[in-house]
Amino acid sequence: MVDIYSKDGKQSSVDSDSNSENPELVNEENQTAPSGLQSESGREIDVNSKLVDEPNNEHPGPDKAEDCEPDDETESLRQKIADLEDDILREKAENQNTRKRLQKEIESARDSGVEKLVREFLPIKDSLDMGLANLDTTTEIEPLKTGIELTLKMVDDFLDKLEILKIDPKDELFNPEEHQAMSVEATDQKPPNTVLKVFQTGYKLRNRLIRPAMVVVSAKDKN
Repeated sequence: MVDIYSKDGKQSSVDSDSNSENPELVNEENQTAPSGLQSESGREIDVNSKLVDEPNNEHPGPDKAEDCEPDDETESLRQKIADLEDDILREKAENQNTRKRLQKEIESARDSGVEKLVREFLPIKDSLDMGLANLDTTTEIEPLKTGIELTLKMVDDFLDKLEILKIDPKDELFNPEEHQAMSVEATDQKPPNTVLKVFQTGYKLRNRLIRPAMVVVSAKDKN
């Protein structure tokens, strides 16, 4: 038996013995045998070529997997940048808080120092107010002098508590770091560069100069 395809794609079986008797029929049928299947529209479909050309989408190739790697790396870098920006903002906020806290501590320490200074100075002011009030009721000089001396002693005690030292360099050698020469006086009674007079007393806080002493300095008499 031999399968024979007709023009319309139908298959029929023919006895090989009968085909041998009718060679023309066999040739005609062989010429019309289809090389593939036909669709409903009558077009032939090459099954082998379709199977070869159809891509396999079940397993992605290595190129597609590699394309996903840059996206993951970019996302990781973006996350790192976001974390760094957050750290910078936190550090900036902490610095601002620290600066504000230090500013408050400085102001509190300054106010505390001023408060202590005022408390020490108020008794001096009270003594001066009392001396001024007594000027209207007394005509004696001695009580007034005593009151002024007591007030000056209170001032000296106040300065001592603040560790403020007096600079009174009379008969000492001139020191340009602590003395300010107002004039020069020629004399043979004192060596040159000796402080003869003190116009104004100087003061210093420990080793820090507050005000230089204004003095008259001796010079060698040319006569």
